[in-house]
Amino acid sequence: MSKKIELTPALLRLNEQANKIYDFNKITEYIADLNRNGFTQVGYLSSCGSTHSTLKIFRLWLKAVKLIEKQGFVFTKEDVKQKNAYATINGGFRTETKYTLAPASQF
Repeated sequence: MSKKIELTPALLRLNEQANKIYDFNKITEYIADLNRNGFTQVGYLSSCGSTHSTLKIFRLWLKAVKLIEKQGFVFTKEDVKQKNAYATINGGFRTETKYTLAPASQF
């Protein structure tokens, strides 16, 4: 059986920060996806004029990735091509990255 990512106090604090911005428990949902499926897809909307809430969550996710890597896990990252590359109605562009646990990190 493969090793599971541990929800450390530092990861839970990042999740609490994310909860204050947008959607509840996004960080822990991404981690649950990794533990269950071996991958997760994280995206954000880059918008003109202001920082979109999904980008703020993505920045917290990047901090979470560093904490997870300290547990010995290794990721491969792959940009996900969007079917609609045009700007949204609000003028933003959707960006997504697929994070997959590398085989070496699955004990």
